[in-house]
Amino acid sequence: MATEVIKTIRAVGGDYSTLEGWNDGEARNLLEEEVIAVGEMYHDWPNGFDGVLHTTNAWGSNETYYPILRPAPGHKHNGRYFVSGTSGALTGAGIRSTGAGAIQVHYSYMRIVDMIVICDTPSQNSLLLISIGSKAIGCLCKNSPDGFTGSAISVSNISGRAINCVAWNSFYGITLTGGGSGTGNEAVAFNCTAVGCKGVGIGNGNTGQKLINCLAHGTTDGPDIVPGLEGEVFFCATSDDSDLPPGQGNRTEQEFNFVDPANLNFRLAEDDTGARGYGQDLSANSYLPFDVDIMGNPRGVAWDIGAFQYHDEPDVIENLVVDDATPSVTAHTDVGDVHFVTVEYEAEIDRVDLENLIEHGIPE
Repeated sequence: MATEVIKTIRAVGGDYSTLEGWNDGEARNLLEEEVIAVGEMYHDWPNGFDGVLHTTNAWGSNETYYPILRPAPGHKHNGRYFVSGTSGALTGAGIRSTGAGAIQVHYSYMRIVDMIVICDTPSQNSLLLISIGSKAIGCLCKNSPDGFTGSAISVSNISGRAINCVAWNSFYGITLTGGGSGTGNEAVAFNCTAVGCKGVGIGNGNTGQKLINCLAHGTTDGPDIVPGLEGEVFFCATSDDSDLPPGQGNRTEQEFNFVDPANLNFRLAEDDTGARGYGQDLSANSYLPFDVDIMGNPRGVAWDIGAFQYHDEPDVIENLVVDDATPSVTAHTDVGDVHFVTVEYEAEIDRVDLENLIEHGIPE
């Protein structure tokens, strides 16, 4: 396994205080060093870091040695964009750019993982994967629904990958506009969700793209999914009558039951019949094998369509960071259907995902 060289991105006290500072300071030939260059971003900017990451400095990289931007431990989103409602403070580390395009990946094989990426400028992409083999995994993305173009996520080159990502309230949700012929060269979107977008929820270009296990719902001015000329769309589901190829596991005109869509919780509810159990197992796919959902929960045997896999257990509590201490469970209390857990610490708590604690408690 390749060694990770980790640099922190913080408002104060980190190795870098901006994303482009990290990129400019760390860009080099990673193949010579045989390392993965990690930028770990902290949730030090409650409403999102108002800046951009345009990777204009050259990285030497491949599928084994590459740069990656991800949240620091304990600073990942909780599956929702905002702490409350549809605006305000973010639930985890992220970018909220008022400039031109929040993230533009111009060098090959870079990975953007578990980030919230928002661009409020009309007609701009929030996350543009323009380089060969670049990847967005587990991200919550949004661009402005105003203007005349722009995507929450645009996969625009050979071997680009969008996996377990969500697009919401964007002009275009997730678009695949690049790709190459031949297995492995296609631009792909696997297990992605697009909700409430304007022009297109999820769209293929003409050739060299593939969609599997994607869910699109509530596109206002266009189709939920555009299949493209080659029709490489499999086990996808839409709320409208998108013209998806028959006989490939696709489902149109479905009703999806999300846990709390008004507060942007697009997890599938227990009684969902539109997407639960209708996906294809991608744990051994040749593009980028994975077996978990956006929150790190196992996909299990019956895969769901979309970024979230239904499960009746608490999410893995990644957003709990405690320095030099082990939690001590001192009491359990049931109030109606809600189970509360009392936990005591003898240490400073850096950050706690309170929503997760309130909703699920901490497992013993």
